Amino acid sequence: RSVDNFGTTGEDPSHPELLDYLATEFQRDGWSPKRLIRRIVLSRVYQLESIYQSENNQLDPDNRFLWRQNARRLEVEPLRDSILAVSGQLDRNRPESSPIAGMKDRELNSTVRLSVEQLDLVQRTIYLPIARFHLPEVLETFDFADPTMVVGKRNARTMASQQLFFLNSPWLFKKSTEAAKRLLGQPELTNSDRMVLAFRRFNGRHPAADELAVLLEYLEAGSIETAVSDDSKKKNTTVEKLVLWQRICQAIFAGAEFRTVQ
Repeated sequence: RSVDNFGTTGEDPSHPELLDYLATEFQRDGWSPKRLIRRIVLSRVYQLESIYQSENNQLDPDNRFLWRQNARRLEVEPLRDSILAVSGQLDRNRPESSPIAGMKDRELNSTVRLSVEQLDLVQRTIYLPIARFHLPEVLETFDFADPTMVVGKRNARTMASQQLFFLNSPWLFKKSTEAAKRLLGQPELTNSDRMVLAFRRFNGRHPAADELAVLLEYLEAGSIETAVSDDSKKKNTTVEKLVLWQRICQAIFAGAEFRTVQ
């Protein structure tokens, strides 16, 4: 657990034999980090769910011996990538270059500022340009490691600014709109079918009966309200649907389930 302290004051590893095995295989695989990561993530233990079991909890309440997965919040890179993927905008190819590459040495100081356009990439978050003293908003909000420090383990803070990001961020508003357009791009679907599809894309499950009922009621109420408040009585159905579904997509993005690995 004390990954930044391998000295006498650090905590002993829980599975020293496992570490020896992984180190040996790492060497045999030609010192390939990718093969090491693949070996870990394809293991049975890594793929366990975070289901509670009373008998195991009595023996190992801290899950020291990994009898289940620890529910954890997504780090910022897969969180941002997931938002882009759900909105249908994720480009899995790497960009040709970085805005940082075009800067001269004298420009790379504490006053460097990247424009919104330079930071609005649709490639994976690992390719975002990092200026040490000017992190993109989403990285700074969700505990990206300080680029001026060597960090073995990131903080996992829970702050009001994180929830406010999901409520007020123009970037997230755009991605919610794109996700809504993607759902509405299949006009043959009913609202119920579309809601099921949304939950499968966002949370990897079907909506519960009460969730489905509440959201369908919201869609119906929104349609009635728009029709009544439209003085010209010429309701723009397409815009109306997009606004309602954008709000639903943004609400699901803001839910804790979207940000949590179970």
